Amino acid sequence: MNIFQILPFLFSLFSITLAEGFCNDATDHSGDFIALDANKKGNVGPVDYELWANGGNNSATFYTDGSFTCGFTNTTDYLCRAGINISPAKLPSEVGHIKAEFKVEKTSFENVQYSYIGVYGWTLESGISRVFEYYIVDDVLVPIPDDFANELIGDFIIDDAEYTVYRNIKGMLTQYFSVRKEPRSCGTIDVTAHFEQWEKVGFEMGKISEVKVLGEAGNDFGNVYGSLNFPYAKVYIDGEVAQSQAYVPTPEQTIDLVEDEEATTVAVDQEEEVTALDSEDESDDSEEEYEEEFCNGADHSGDFITLDANKKGNVGPVDYELWANGGENSATFYTDGSFTCGFTNTTDYLCRAGINISPAKLPSEIGHIKANSRLKRPTLKMFNILTLVFTDGPLDLVLTLFLNITLLMMSLYPFQMISPMK
Repeated sequence: MNIFQILPFLFSLFSITLAEGFCNDATDHSGDFIALDANKKGNVGPVDYELWANGGNNSATFYTDGSFTCGFTNTTDYLCRAGINISPAKLPSEVGHIKAEFKVEKTSFENVQYSYIGVYGWTLESGISRVFEYYIVDDVLVPIPDDFANELIGDFIIDDAEYTVYRNIKGMLTQYFSVRKEPRSCGTIDVTAHFEQWEKVGFEMGKISEVKVLGEAGNDFGNVYGSLNFPYAKVYIDGEVAQSQAYVPTPEQTIDLVEDEEATTVAVDQEEEVTALDSEDESDDSEEEYEEEFCNGADHSGDFITLDANKKGNVGPVDYELWANGGENSATFYTDGSFTCGFTNTTDYLCRAGINISPAKLPSEIGHIKANSRLKRPTLKMFNILTLVFTDGPLDLVLTLFLNITLLMMSLYPFQMISPMK
């Protein structure tokens, strides 16, 4: 055996070791997260996600490490997935070599007619006139019958495992399936190898628009219950963990606290920083110049989370909360501290962003606290902005007083509030 024969063999052993590692070690979630109880797509840090269900009371929680949980009650069809979107869509050969790793725990389920656990996505042949939905199914909650699709293509082997290939056509929608004959709850899926095999058997492979680890369950007659836990889920392109195109991991999205005897500085990015000097010789002129700067122009930036139900949490360095009594409401919070608020037919609506203090502290223990704001009311052509400046203490404050005053104004003049933090 020469060196060129030995190296692939050693690499395969290394890959197996890695797979066994996360299959044994991954037991919990980590990082920031977003919890959903309604259909939504977006990103949390470097991870693109989507929750979609047809009816029922459903939930999902997605984490910045790629892991996620899924819960479904009285639904007809439920899909919960995390990975990456590709926009604009690209041919598989233009993306690179794609692999996915996953671990699933099937904690409970009831009345499931069909289920798919593995890798999922869409391809676009041209525009949206003809679409292809694809599944690589490595595990299931219930066995898949042989006749579940229009056409059984045949069997092939990838990574020493045998898969059966199906094609299912529903009007303008075409579905491709690779179904593993021996289901597994953890492992590595060579996505590109499946794409290549599908092309060999004559499947049209358009431009792919997403690659995500998936948990799906459903029943044509509804009444499906269950939950899934994915303590490990990652998508790789050419050996590197793929990241959401909406995620920009730059210094501009970090907060660096620099403390000395004279000041505490919040470094918003490498070029701009807001310094609150703990002194009384700060000139009124400098404060007015700073205020005019952010009052004259600001926009949202950074990662964001969009809500349509009551929720509190954090997006990057910003704590937020949406709370309303009735109605159809929404809010979007950004990592730069800015946010938007929308409310319809509500009795009481609160939308706020800033910082929480835990454990609670006396004001004298926190330091000198200031808040600058810019509020945009499109219908009235008025503006306002929200920024936090502080000294001698931790970044721990919820700007409740300011926002309650603002929302009192909002109850008199219906508008959308835009509060960019600069």
